[in-house]
Amino acid sequence: MLLALVPTASAQCSPGSLFEDCAAFKSCLARPSECLRLDIQDAPCVAPMDGGGGPWSEANCSRGIVGTIPSSIGTLTALQQLSIGETGISGTIPMSIGNCVALNTIRIASAPPLAGSDRFREIGALSGTLPPSMNSLTRLTAIRIYNTQLSGTLPLLDKLTLLNNLNVFALPRLTGTVPDWIATLGSSPAATDGGMVIAALNDNGLSGTIPEALFQLTGLRDSLSLAGNRLSGTISEELGQLTRLQRLDFSNNLLSGSLPDGIAALTMLQLLDISNNSLSRLSGRMCAVRDRMAVLGGACYLGENDLRGDSGDPFYYATCPVCLNTGICNAAPHTIFPNKVRVPCFANTCFPRTPMN
Repeated sequence: MLLALVPTASAQCSPGSLFEDCAAFKSCLARPSECLRLDIQDAPCVAPMDGGGGPWSEANCSRGIVGTIPSSIGTLTALQQLSIGETGISGTIPMSIGNCVALNTIRIASAPPLAGSDRFREIGALSGTLPPSMNSLTRLTAIRIYNTQLSGTLPLLDKLTLLNNLNVFALPRLTGTVPDWIATLGSSPAATDGGMVIAALNDNGLSGTIPEALFQLTGLRDSLSLAGNRLSGTISEELGQLTRLQRLDFSNNLLSGSLPDGIAALTMLQLLDISNNSLSRLSGRMCAVRDRMAVLGGACYLGENDLRGDSGDPFYYATCPVCLNTGICNAAPHTIFPNKVRVPCFANTCFPRTPMN
């Protein structure tokens, strides 16, 4: 039975405390086999009351914790959930994190940007690279790493076959390509929820093309986002294999060519955003996709491309009216990127002149 967690005066972490000096973290180090969760974010810092001999489950620290993540975190071999967010912690993620082999969830984020600035705080911004030792954390089901100064490329994570939630986003210094090993994520028959649910690598510095391996995540059923990178090339027809996908966002890249006919196979799709690219053609099946999405209450954003119909008309696709360019109809902010303007293709006021016959 898990013991209740009760804040005590001796457990409080004062603003400016070092990570390694937090009483709760020290308690974890003293009893590593019983520390199941370490949560270092905007919350009171509490340690468990020792009242019955059972394992305790949680240790919390507060905003204002500074310093670096000590390598001694690797001794917490029973740790299942690690959350480090919006603190003053800097430095790097130690290689020893690969020793926390019981981890099933990792969340790591830095302090949010200063008001009115796109730059992240110097204090509170983890740097360095994602350690390759993360590939040893084979029990991971969720990774959420964002808003940091982490750089380099994505390390090889092909052993994370139980993973069903990959959120690595808002790392503008993360470069390289979308790796082929992404197809192995969530591939184990033992993976919960039937494999990958979310794959989000948006708002990083990734380049290159979208690998066909990505479309082998056939169980992906919530969202796929590669928005806000520097990806180029075309979108493969293999996109049609993601038949359970509900949200697809490839916006704000350098993609060209056509939206493939495979889009029509995504019968559960509720959000499609391919705006702000260099795409030149829509799928001939886009009308059916549009109508089906409208029934589902979905939204489609196609603006700021060079989309044209078979006749070359820049505003209409030959077989049905679809709003293609921003500024033509009622512009609406995107819910994920409120500073970016998107144009919903279902708007009734999209058409500046009579549609083509």
